[in-house]
Amino acid sequence: MTKIKAISNPYKQEIKYETYKENTQEWDDMTSFRVQTEVSASPTFFGWVFGFNGKVQILAPESVKEQYRQMIAQADEGIQQKENKEQEI
Repeated sequence: MTKIKAISNPYKQEIKYETYKENTQEWDDMTSFRVQTEVSASPTFFGWVFGFNGKVQILAPESVKEQYRQMIAQADEGIQQKENKEQEI
């Protein structure tokens, strides 16, 4: 498990009450909050973050941010390769 810091906005109620019930939360303003919690930095976690379409950001640690960037880059590379193969046909 890795301790992370994240920030979220418009979905604050969903995230706060369903996902981080037992963890530290700080409200930044009326539309966002920050959370510090332990997670398994895995494709499942990164998929969950990605599903919020940029409304959840990983703030720390840098190693988890980098893992997330690499996962997105690999996915993009796979899409580009598939598109290139389709154009060749």
